[in-house]
Amino acid sequence: MRAAQRHRARAEFRRLTRDSGWVLAGISIGGRFRPVHEGIEPIRGRLPEAGLLAWRDLPAPIVARDPESAAAIALDVARVTWPEQVREPVPFSGGVADDG
Repeated sequence: MRAAQRHRARAEFRRLTRDSGWVLAGISIGGRFRPVHEGIEPIRGRLPEAGLLAWRDLPAPIVARDPESAAAIALDVARVTWPEQVREPVPFSGGVADDG
């Protein structure tokens, strides 16, 4: 049986314009992006302007036996911590600026 480890996670938020509300896109843990649901890809290029992508550390480390388990827990924590940002559509879900 593997011992539990502490994992740091950051929530990723996106918005379509500077006037739009933030939307939770996923979390990054262990340097890897995990989306809130299938079909959301990591950002792969420059967005049309600055301020459309942001990150926030989760309030506490995640204790889990592996990064995959930690990612599932971190997504749940992000959804509960920022419920007003859990909505559709996720801007730039295809990872590029022109799929808005």
